[in-house]
Amino acid sequence: MASTETEDQKRTYAEWYVWAARNLSSTGEVRHACAKAAMDAKSVGGDPAPAARAAAQNRSGAGWTDAASPAVRSYAE
Repeated sequence: MASTETEDQKRTYAEWYVWAARNLSSTGEVRHACAKAAMDAKSVGGDPAPAARAAAQNRSGAGWTDAASPAVRSYAE
C-alpha cells in the first residue's frame, strides 16, 4: 500500500489482520504478511483468502516482500 492509504484501506487491512489472527497465526509478523498479501490480491481482482493462506506458509512470497506502511500496521494492531 502506498503511504496515502484511505481509511477504508486501513480498515480492510485490519480486518484481514484479525482474520489471520483467528485463522492462521498467533504471530504478528505472519498476520501482517497475510493482511498485506490479501490486500495485494484484492487490489488486482484476486481472491484475498488464498493469498493470505499462502503468505502464512511461504515467507518469501506475497506479503513478505513489501510490507504495509508503519501507520497501517499500527492501525491494525
